Amino acid sequence: SEKEDVVNQSINLMMETIFRYRKAEYTPDIEIQIPQNIAKWYDFHKAPELIEIGKLITKESLKIARKQGIIA
Repeated sequence: SEKEDVVNQSINLMMETIFRYRKAEYTPDIEIQIPQNIAKWYDFHKAPELIEIGKLITKESLKIARKQGIIA
């Protein structure tokens, strides 16, 4: 619905703003990027699936970081 889209956009904007401030304050060695379009903020029922996706993306990110010599 249109109201839902406005709420989602508002929440996403707020989260992105907080993330930018935190990232500027604490520069990470590795940034693991999870696609924003895999779930909405209220998709709690998708938790097991999203955790598995997060694990796969994290493993790949760590593999790349090792190849680049960022981590041992």
